[in-house]
Amino acid sequence: MFLEIPSVQALDCTPIIETSSAWVTVDQESGSVKEFSILDKPEAATEAWAHSFVTHRDDSMTFFNMDYFNMTVSYGAVFLTSLLHASSLNWNEGLLGLDLPWVEDLNDQAFTFRDTDHGLNLDIMTYAMYALAGKDSQALLNASTMEATAQKTFTTFFQHFVSSNVSFGTGGSWAYQPINATLPPCLAYNRTSSACAEQPSVWPLSHTNSTVDVQISRRVSLLRMNKVAVWLSVGILAWLIATTVVVAATMNRHLKGLKGDVERVADVLLMVAGSDKLLRLLKERGERKLAEEEVMTKLGWFEDRDGQLRWGIEVVEGENESEDD
Repeated sequence: MFLEIPSVQALDCTPIIETSSAWVTVDQESGSVKEFSILDKPEAATEAWAHSFVTHRDDSMTFFNMDYFNMTVSYGAVFLTSLLHASSLNWNEGLLGLDLPWVEDLNDQAFTFRDTDHGLNLDIMTYAMYALAGKDSQALLNASTMEATAQKTFTTFFQHFVSSNVSFGTGGSWAYQPINATLPPCLAYNRTSSACAEQPSVWPLSHTNSTVDVQISRRVSLLRMNKVAVWLSVGILAWLIATTVVVAATMNRHLKGLKGDVERVADVLLMVAGSDKLLRLLKERGERKLAEEEVMTKLGWFEDRDGQLRWGIEVVEGENESEDD
């Protein structure tokens, strides 16, 4: 009973299932699809609706004696029926024990969303559309919004329907079958004889190749830089390398005679403490006169008065020394 005339929106929808070859990128560890591209033009998968709960039984069997019969159903019919009838898995039985599908079982909580505060009583597909619309029931009164949410819901549920539990051994999920599997030629045997009660059918045999082309790649971290920044960095590095080489060569040339670090005055005194010739000239001529005469000295190994080799600063053997001698 409604106090006001309720608003209603309805669409006449025909589900479409299509197939096509695709290039898929899959995460090797989790198995999730990262990206994909459709290679061919999608074609309608007519096999998805070929059999809609078709029974195969002996014609001599009565309506109430159907305890032995086979049924064929395509995966499209299974999916659509399961999606639309998920909220009515249990049916109330009347006084005569007959099923009454038009009577709702309020105790059935499977795939049913009831909210008395907001007046909601939705099946799983309708609730999914309701959630996609931001839980705004007024938004679903728009035909375009209702169509978009219905397509999104149908597509999402179907993707899970066909991709769950897929394996090469059993076929997996509800849409795939093992490679080269087929149905038996006769699905309705006569109970009183071994003859086939219907015309034997030749079911198509799938010749799907069990191998596929796979390219395995691993993601790596890649640093991308601007070309100007790269060449500027290379130029700076080249300049630093060249400067280092020049400085090292210069220091090696001028300081190769050093046998240790000269950091204090005491280090210099040690280098001249055993330089007898230099100290004698300094004592005889004085520091200023000796500097004016430009007496040549060297840093290296020399022999002191005791005949011991000593490393330090000493007067170069030459003219100045000859005059003093």
